[in-house]
Amino acid sequence: GQVVGVIDDLPTAAEVVSRIIAEAETTLDRLAGRSPGS
Repeated sequence: GQVVGVIDDLPTAAEVVSRIIAEAETTLDRLAGRSPGS
């Protein structure tokens, strides 16, 4: 449909999982009071 032309970012399943993991780690670090990546 028309929405296909609007989608610029179509990641692979692996990219989606990687993003979710990275976001979860960042959130958990923030909640634990740690700096990201340490």
